[in-house]
Amino acid sequence: MPNKVIIRIIAGLLFLGATFAPLPQSAWANEPWYPGALLDYFKERMRNDSARTFLPISLAEELALGKEIAIEINRRFGGLLQNDDLIRYLNQVGMNLGRVSSRPDLHYTLGILNADFINAYAIPGGMIFITRGLLAQVRDESELAGVLAHEVAHIARKHAIETFADERKKEMLRVISRQELEDNPATVKNLYAKMKSNVLDRDMGEEMEIEADQIARIMTARLGYDPDGLARYLVRVSRVSPNREGHFQFSPALEKRIKFLEWKSGLDRQTHGEQKSEYKVLAERFRKFINAHTLGTQP
Repeated sequence: MPNKVIIRIIAGLLFLGATFAPLPQSAWANEPWYPGALLDYFKERMRNDSARTFLPISLAEELALGKEIAIEINRRFGGLLQNDDLIRYLNQVGMNLGRVSSRPDLHYTLGILNADFINAYAIPGGMIFITRGLLAQVRDESELAGVLAHEVAHIARKHAIETFADERKKEMLRVISRQELEDNPATVKNLYAKMKSNVLDRDMGEEMEIEADQIARIMTARLGYDPDGLARYLVRVSRVSPNREGHFQFSPALEKRIKFLEWKSGLDRQTHGEQKSEYKVLAERFRKFINAHTLGTQP
């Protein structure tokens, strides 16, 4: 799919999300960006970091990195499902979660990848992609909220950004001098490509996954959802196809995540008592909406 088409799709997602809330006055709306902008910015940062200062990742860099990763994800996985009503519904759930996150200033935007495997991608800067295969396994809105809250938590806690920053430090320690960067422009380009790929492909790690699960429970409960929704979803899909391409390929500690969530659920019941009747499950609304909007493959 040509870059211009993918950029239009991403712009469309941002527009759909904006129908529920105005864009915040942040770098998301104000920073100039074009394909390759981050590489230019990255070159300058690498020159600065060559003095071993290792400056923290800025918001502008986070947003630019996210936009470039979003384009790469669309290239890899065949683009997005085009259904405005379904996207609006998912964005409403996602942005409500964003408002109770630790970074409510970000503009959280959701898209559905037209792919059968089960996976979700938390993109730096606020974009979240879930696959059609993942959505097909969700049974109610509390499960959907749990899945999306987990991804929002990754973004809010800057887990992918931490990965990117760590990779930058590792690679910079291999660069001999600033002069090497000046004399060999390809060095910077190769380092940048490798680090961007690692952000997209690398497992977040057990500690980050558990942290995102814990935060997801808190966020969903704040909105009145059943905080056990995420655990129900994980248990179900682990039984369906634990070896399929996608979600479980990147979650080797899935069993530990499920055990943690079940332990946390039991602990909360001991502390606060049984509150199931007070939580929103919204299975009927979810099924009605999803049944009205096919998840079948689109050309």
